[in-house]
Order: sequence, then structure tokens, then C-alpha cells
Amino acid sequence: MHCAPRYPSRVWLALAAVAAALATLAPAPALATTLRNAPDPIPNIVSINLGGIDLNGRKETVTAMQVLVYLPGNAKINPSTDTAPGGPYRILLYAHGRPAYASERAKLQRPVHARHVHYWLSKGYAVVAPIRPGYGTSSAKDQESSGVGYSASGQCIRQPTPAHLAANAGRAMRAALDWTQQQPWARANHIVLEGQSAGGLATVALCAGGAGGSAPNAPLHRSLTAPSATPPSPAPGIVGCINFSGGAGGDPQHAPGKVCAPEKITALMLQYGSTTHAPSLWLYAPNDLYWGAAAPQQWHRAFNQAAAAANATPATFYQSPAIGSDGHSLQRAGSTHWAPVLDAWLKKNKL
Repeated sequence: MHCAPRYPSRVWLALAAVAAALATLAPAPALATTLRNAPDPIPNIVSINLGGIDLNGRKETVTAMQVLVYLPGNAKINPSTDTAPGGPYRILLYAHGRPAYASERAKLQRPVHARHVHYWLSKGYAVVAPIRPGYGTSSAKDQESSGVGYSASGQCIRQPTPAHLAANAGRAMRAALDWTQQQPWARANHIVLEGQSAGGLATVALCAGGAGGSAPNAPLHRSLTAPSATPPSPAPGIVGCINFSGGAGGDPQHAPGKVCAPEKITALMLQYGSTTHAPSLWLYAPNDLYWGAAAPQQWHRAFNQAAAAANATPATFYQSPAIGSDGHSLQRAGSTHWAPVLDAWLKKNKL
């Protein structure tokens, strides 16, 4: 657990209690085996209307975003009534990461790993996983690039704009959130946000209200080179936020374990921490080749410093042991690495 200095005693006590609970947890090999052997869940595939939007200053017509909806028991949504047996369900809204190459982004068909879907389905949640504009079969141009550039020797030659990535990805997720909350099979007042890598950063932004916009037709572009001083209010119904390995500005090939201009995300976290009122859990591995070990801890300290100053809700930080050759794969590496921690956090927050 990494905490900001000068916390009120009540915050120290709360964080210490969580740390003690997490420290006593053992791996869950039985759960891991169950999830590994389970057949792939079958999604409902729907398309939500975005309308015409302005991406990166270029007028493009982007009318739809594909969304995969996984329901417990592989339940099917009735297209005539938009209802589903067993609902309404608690919701896990998942924000996928960002493959490094355009060819990989174009192939994205399953934004969340099947075993991870099973983890949530086993808890009675429905999983809503959008494929954001610029990924998969979407005709939209890429609007989530952080703009970072590295030389062949690993020198950062072009700094990232993580606020741009967080805003654009976050707006797409806000459109998915608004749509989900209108569905009869969803509990609009019980939405847990979760994201991986770039999706983790977008999740922190959306949890804080920093993604901007609220309607599906809201533009997915805003010129952001620095964080806004007054982000919008967080969306109603968000009860928890989970950040797996979130960040921007890394390059594991040219600068493994480093991140260009980490202070830019630190500045964002000073903003997001002041407006986040839902409990958050951040999970990282120390050998993450995108960010390394130090930068995520720095971002977390800034977030919690801002939360303490604004009487907002601090985030819980968990650093796993090293994961294989690249800790950025923490989530996909298997539930034994994170399920006990996530289980305890969900239980503590009655989610």
C-alpha cells in the first residue's frame, strides 16, 4: 500500500485495514482452475448509436460502436423488449487496452479475455465490453494515440498527451455507460468500471468525471494538452472503479520499464483524485515493461494526495509480485495473481 502524506487519521486507518486484509490473502488455485476450464462465454453483440462525431479535428461519420454484452448463464437479450432472463444485473463496464500497432487494433474482436469474463459472471455481474471507435471493424480513425515517440536507442523524442487519450477513450466509455443504464437488464445504480492499460487510465478518468460528455452524441475529441481545472461531475450509478496497469506513454520495445513524461499523468491524477467519490482499486506489477514500478506508485500518491485535500475517496494500490517477463500482462496472467485481492476489495465495499 502506498499512501500520500498528511492524511487524516480516518483515512490512514481505513487504508491500513485494507492493507492488512490484502496481506493475509492466499492465492486461489481452485478458482483459477475453474475459470481456465470453463467454456468461452457467448456474448450478445449489439451496436449503439453514436451519431456523427468529430474525431481529432477531422469530420467523420461514426454512427455506431459495437458492444459485447455477457450475461450470466449465457442469457440472451430479447431484441423486441430489450429484456433478459434473470435481470436486472449488476454491471461491470470494461475498457480494453490499446494494441501497439494499427494492424493489431483492426483485429480486435474480443475486448476482454474469456476467463476474466467468467470471473465476473460467477459473481452474478453482467459484463459490458465496448469496442471503441478506431478498433476492430470500426471505420473511425484512431483518436486515442498519446502521441509519444521514442528513438531506436530508447530516448523520448516526442512527449505524450495522456489527457487526450483519457478524454477520447473516456467519452466512448461514457456513451456505453449511458446506453447501459437505459437497458432493462441492467441495474443503473450499480455500475463497476474496470479497464486495462489505456483502458485503465480511461477508467480512472471516467470514475472522476474527467472523461467529459454524457450523451452518446457528445464529441469524442477535445484538444487537451493539459488537464482541465474543473472536470465534469462523475456519472451517477458508478459504485466502484478498477484500474489494471493503467497509463500512457510507454514503449516496451524501445524503452522497457520506463515511461516518457510520467509527470503528465501525475498532473492528471491530482485532478482526478479530487473528484473521485467511488472506491477504487489499482493493480500493477513491478516488472511492467510499459511503466516500470515507480511511475504507477507516483501516480497513486498524487491521486490520494488530491483525494485527501478534497475529502474525496482515496484509491487502494496493490502491487503484485513480478509476472513472467512482462508484468503488464497481470490481468491476463491468471486470477491467482489478483482474484484474492479483488475479492477482498469487492467484499469490503459491498459490491
